[in-house]
Amino acid sequence: MKKPYITAHSGCDGTERDSMKSIDKAAALGADIVEIDIRKGPDGNLYVSHDPVTAENVREKSAVKEAFVKVRYAGLSVNCDMKEQGALYDLLHLASAYGLDKNHLILSGCVSPEQIARDPHLAEQARIYINLEEVWKMLYFAQCQKGYTGQFAELMNDPWVFLKQYDVPESWMDEAIRFVKAYHLAGVNLPHRCLCETFVEKLQKTNTPFSVWTVNDAELIERCIRIGSENITTREAELALAVRNRVCKAEP
Repeated sequence: MKKPYITAHSGCDGTERDSMKSIDKAAALGADIVEIDIRKGPDGNLYVSHDPVTAENVREKSAVKEAFVKVRYAGLSVNCDMKEQGALYDLLHLASAYGLDKNHLILSGCVSPEQIARDPHLAEQARIYINLEEVWKMLYFAQCQKGYTGQFAELMNDPWVFLKQYDVPESWMDEAIRFVKAYHLAGVNLPHRCLCETFVEKLQKTNTPFSVWTVNDAELIERCIRIGSENITTREAELALAVRNRVCKAEP
């Protein structure tokens, strides 16, 4: 049985979100990867933050370079969950300066299909798990008629709404897989609620790697392992590591 990576979500195992203690905890538990949220501050620097960085709160934020030092020291890989498309190239430049190459740098979040199509070399600089909602958002707008300003604004600001409120044609699952293959991406990044049997079968039949987030329940973690998820992102890293150890030891 394939042994998945365990990514410790920011704020794992009782630590504060966007904190350096979260990275320390992930390393101490033996996680393979640590997730950090990336935003650019008003000073032009990159910060570990899920929410926007402003002049009022910037002093409370940890710099991404501080996280990179910890990641390198602990021998971890880092999943940079991009919260702003405009921070992408700054992030890649900073990662290179700290010696984080494709072997240790993962990109997810709002890295868009449009960015990847414009610059296919992005896949040479980091392992990119394209977020499913980003692909489906692109397909949705491509097929819409004019006059959807309200929907456009809502989905651009919060594409997660798309996964919660819109019906998805089965053909869009195939399109997501084709996009991964065409641009040589690491795989698809999707929430566990999208692990319907149809999509799982398509991923398995096409040998398309996939990463699942955010899985905090032992039963769901085990299911992700058994269906062949390449990575499981979780706030319960200790639990996920224990489930992985049990399941993968029990299977030949």
